[in-house]
Amino acid sequence: MTETFTQSLASDFFFRVGGIIKKDYIQLTIASPRKIIKWTERLLPTGYYIGEVKEPMGFKEILKFKTFKPILNGLFCEQIFGPIRAGKCLCKLSSSSNIFIKKNVSLCSVCNVELTIKDVRSYRMGYIKLIFPVIHPWYVNSINYIGIILNKSKHVFFKILSYRSYLLVYTSGSQKKISGAEGLTFLLKQIDLYKNCKLERLMKFHRARMKILNYFLSTSTRPDWLSLNYLPVLPVKLRPIVRFSDNTFAISELNSQYSDIIRINNNLKLLKKMFVSEKFLKKDKVKLQKSINNLICPINSISEKLSSLSSRLKGKKGLFRKNLLGKTVDYSARSVIVVAPELSLNQCGLPLFFFLELFQPFIFKKLIILRLVKTLKEARLVLQNLNLVQPLIKKIIKVHPIVLNRAPTLHRLGVQSFQVELMTTNAIHFHPLVCSAFNADFDGDQMGIHLPLSLKSQAESRILLFSINQCLLPSTGASNLMVSQDMILGSYILTIENTSLYYLLQDIQVFMNLRLALNAYRNQKVELQSYIWLFFKNSSFYNCNGSYTFILRIYCFFRLLRTTIGRIIFNKVLVEFL
Repeated sequence: MTETFTQSLASDFFFRVGGIIKKDYIQLTIASPRKIIKWTERLLPTGYYIGEVKEPMGFKEILKFKTFKPILNGLFCEQIFGPIRAGKCLCKLSSSSNIFIKKNVSLCSVCNVELTIKDVRSYRMGYIKLIFPVIHPWYVNSINYIGIILNKSKHVFFKILSYRSYLLVYTSGSQKKISGAEGLTFLLKQIDLYKNCKLERLMKFHRARMKILNYFLSTSTRPDWLSLNYLPVLPVKLRPIVRFSDNTFAISELNSQYSDIIRINNNLKLLKKMFVSEKFLKKDKVKLQKSINNLICPINSISEKLSSLSSRLKGKKGLFRKNLLGKTVDYSARSVIVVAPELSLNQCGLPLFFFLELFQPFIFKKLIILRLVKTLKEARLVLQNLNLVQPLIKKIIKVHPIVLNRAPTLHRLGVQSFQVELMTTNAIHFHPLVCSAFNADFDGDQMGIHLPLSLKSQAESRILLFSINQCLLPSTGASNLMVSQDMILGSYILTIENTSLYYLLQDIQVFMNLRLALNAYRNQKVELQSYIWLFFKNSSFYNCNGSYTFILRIYCFFRLLRTTIGRIIFNKVLVEFL
């Protein structure tokens, strides 16, 4: 069983300094049988070990649960998993005279239930002692690691596991046939890790086997731990049984799966005590292997519809991605992005109601400092009057940047900070040149908004994350402000000349200044790509580097410049941008 960490085991891997748990790292390795027992078994002050679950959940269990009395050594046993009610047991005899206290542990002397808080049922585990070993399905499901270790093909491995083939074992002069998980566990126990790793270095076609054996050496684990002798039982809170007002019950599927395993295991115990031959035990052994496969990770596609532990962990709706990795946080928002070429590269258009919600504490603080309000209730009423709050909003915008993030964040440029510009729409307005860094487009992509709170985070967002400081790719040093699609097409349309014979034979209009030329275009007296003559006061134009370049005489006649309306618009926008 792969090692997992619960509250009771945290002290094995973390160390406390001043009441704070400091974590160096978390390592996932294969758990030994002794480790599983350490997780699940406890020694009572009376000298008894508890933790083994022996009774399945049947009709009697449900009947007793209606009276809130789970059976002893069952899946809801109070001795193993803790009391249902804090400080009380179900025998109702836990008075002061019947409480046994030793080593700071309070026990009911009648039913041996520890009188503690009910939260222990959320992390205390039990175990099922399997009468025969069972192969863990994780190591034979996608990649057959056990088959690679034993140097067996997939076909031969599953024939042995399903009792269609057997192994001949010679012990003390006698011959014995073993098959199934017992036979595979026997082969795993015979592996000498140090000897095999030395021999396999000379054999190139066993490279995969040598790699896995080296992992066992580096993690101080044994190959035979891939089979289960003790099956951990999850805490009760993770497989609940819920009672409704109409006396009906909702029971987790895991409880019925654990019950099937216990029932088959108890049946095998009974058959073994009766010295039944191996021929009759095979059927129940196969059932035990299949039931544990269905609990942990179904091997067959037919059984994948059942709720298993693996299905609860993996995928989009699994435990990690659903509850742990996808948590929403305070001072954050999310919305669709739309194009806004009128904004600067370091600006971001934020909806007004987003701003009022995200920056609400800062606005309230300003109102209280200025003594405009005394309580938060008054501040909320003042916030509805935008004319009164408008000057405060302008001051806050200048001081506080926001951080935008688009999932998946594949590189550093996926998180950048921007200066806020308020918008009346419900979308985030975004300059198109910044999209390539986020790998975003305007077909419904969403982006997350985060508000840096501390002074340190605000300084980092202004210096390190500011969008105008992120213009170069960290991998190659090339520019990430890539002009594409409609920007290239628009620049081409503006700067192209109409050289058709119809326009060339017409008289070219003359304009005294830019304003008259643009007014004629707006009044549809001249087209975008048609030639015009434009008077210039100076025969020079401005360069990006700050210098002036004189216009060549071939293009300039008597202080006239031949150009197009599109080029005038393009030049005007370019100068305003620079």
